[in-house]
Amino acid sequence: SLDLRLPAEATARLNESTEGWAVGLQLAALALARQPQAWQSLAGKEHIFDYLAEEVLRREPPEVQEFLKVTALFDRFCAAQIAFILQSTNLGLTVVPQPAVSTLASVGELLAYVDRANLFLAPLDATWFRYHALFADFLRKQIAPERAAPLYHAASEWFEQNGLLDDAIHYATHAADYERAASLLETHYRDLILRGEQAAIGEWIASLPPDLLETHPRLWLAQGWASIIGLDSGRALECVARAELLLPAGEAHDNLRGEAKALRILGKIFGGQVAAADEISEAFILLSEKDDFLHSLLHFNLGLHHVMEGQTAQAVDAFTETLRLTASFNLPLVRIVAGVQLGETRQMRGALGLAERGFQQVIKYARETLGEHTFLLGMPYISYAELLREQNRFDEALRYAEQGIAYCHTWQPVASMDGHITLARLFAAQKRWDEALMHLESAMSEAESSVSVLDDAFIAIQLTRLALSQGDLSRAEQLISAYELDQVGEKAYYHLWEWTQLVLLRAKVAGLATDPAPASSLAQALSTLIMEAERRERVTSVIEGLILRSHALHAASRHLDAAESLSHALTLGAQGGYLRIFADEGQPLLHLLEQYRPQLHVPHSYLEQILAILRREAQFPISQPSNLQPGTLNLNLTRRELDILTLLTAGKSNQEIAAERVLTVNTVKKHVANILSKLGVANRTQAVMLARKQGWIE
Repeated sequence: SLDLRLPAEATARLNESTEGWAVGLQLAALALARQPQAWQSLAGKEHIFDYLAEEVLRREPPEVQEFLKVTALFDRFCAAQIAFILQSTNLGLTVVPQPAVSTLASVGELLAYVDRANLFLAPLDATWFRYHALFADFLRKQIAPERAAPLYHAASEWFEQNGLLDDAIHYATHAADYERAASLLETHYRDLILRGEQAAIGEWIASLPPDLLETHPRLWLAQGWASIIGLDSGRALECVARAELLLPAGEAHDNLRGEAKALRILGKIFGGQVAAADEISEAFILLSEKDDFLHSLLHFNLGLHHVMEGQTAQAVDAFTETLRLTASFNLPLVRIVAGVQLGETRQMRGALGLAERGFQQVIKYARETLGEHTFLLGMPYISYAELLREQNRFDEALRYAEQGIAYCHTWQPVASMDGHITLARLFAAQKRWDEALMHLESAMSEAESSVSVLDDAFIAIQLTRLALSQGDLSRAEQLISAYELDQVGEKAYYHLWEWTQLVLLRAKVAGLATDPAPASSLAQALSTLIMEAERRERVTSVIEGLILRSHALHAASRHLDAAESLSHALTLGAQGGYLRIFADEGQPLLHLLEQYRPQLHVPHSYLEQILAILRREAQFPISQPSNLQPGTLNLNLTRRELDILTLLTAGKSNQEIAAERVLTVNTVKKHVANILSKLGVANRTQAVMLARKQGWIE
């Protein structure tokens, strides 16, 4: 024996390379005795091959040698596969020539012989086999590439016929039959997507010659779907554009055009944009009704469109149809997001109990399908946290929101925005103003990375609500001006328009304390908003509108109407299980409820529950936020904001700043709004005057 003292790493590498094969280890040891450092490159391997060629292969009959060479070409093989290959390539092999014996029987005999002869055959199970690694490497070198190509081609055909698509594509590329590999991908990429093998699609396409993609538009669609599942919406839209350029004209390709449009719509949505209804309708027209996969995505897109248009009943129908169609698909992303949207829409519709069960089902599905810690739990956790907050279940809401934000940060950080808003509202309810503001600033930071023009507006609304909760009407008005909330017209998506109107009317109601003159006109404006929200079945908005109208009617001394408005709001709240929508109104609503209590027609226990929360929270100590005072926030300006403030001083418009700094106009607007908000001023002129006065700019 040889007294070799090898490092542990060398022993492990040799054992892995030779798969524990004693002869291989012995021959490697002989080589290492002469060259101790050779283990790093496994130099002994060459000597093992010499042994195999001399001592193993040449001792076998020619048909066995041929059988070993053919079967070693494959990472795994079975009798039926090899029989098909031999028949397809006219290689008839038998242990002993027996014309009456079938090829499959012959292969079975050869396998039995190889096993009996200890020719390093390793069974994977009762059907599949492979050889030890070194023996397989040696055998593969005995067949020239031009002779191996038809064998690989035949193997690809067999694997395709038996539904093993990965192997079929793998051996088509080994045969350098790239047209066949492309055809297989075009035919079966949908199956690969549904099985969650989107990464494999990218790998196979990367192995094809680049010029081949210019004649195969489906390969671009395949890459697009893989990118969508991988949450790369930008790449998905690029792939759609390439596919559409390659699609020939004519009705024969309408289905592909419809698929491309469906992919484009979904890419836009995941990129923060909402598709138009006519775009979705056109995709429905182009696609065959039999394509459940694409139709499920179109119904999902349609649901998002209805959400933005404030059409809750239609949105519920669209998301329900999405979930019905995706029930048999392995496409967790769409199923989870559609389930979350359905829950949020049900909550807006006032069905909080149904929404909660829906969120719980989505969370259960995500855990069972993708594991206990999948990042796709982020969205359902955050949406569920907001529902729990509304139900006044603060501890649970806090836990789900924080976990949801953490999950979203490993997936799409912008998806954590709503989680920060929920946490901000939780802390605001406890008068922890600094922490509330901190989370809204985090939400705004995430919104700045989104291409959506809606996200920053929704956060600006929350900032304004926070200021009003603190009783700071002046700051609320500054925020409204800075973020141009009063310029959001009815042409905007109804969802955004309604939220904006509610916060604008809330600010005006707050102003009635010093000037009650507009009270009646405000009550009328709120009545109009309430009627439209009722028509659209937006119960949450109806309740908020009714509360605000009660204040306006009270200021107008219309006491019976004020009591009726409060009763209506509380009745809807009791039916749905709302709590925070009343509790967050604080002392102004507490005073109103106590004054009108004898005239309210609502369930006694529910009214007492609301009053108890309001009275308890009225005792919370009121702390002034340390970072909301005008003129004290200059140190919080970012380098980019200081740069834009300098350009404002030079009289540059948003368009001019965007062109000069290579930014979008929307991004410039966000920065300008942040500057005005942080400086506590209402417009650009005041910002420039303050900056010059403080000496921040010349």
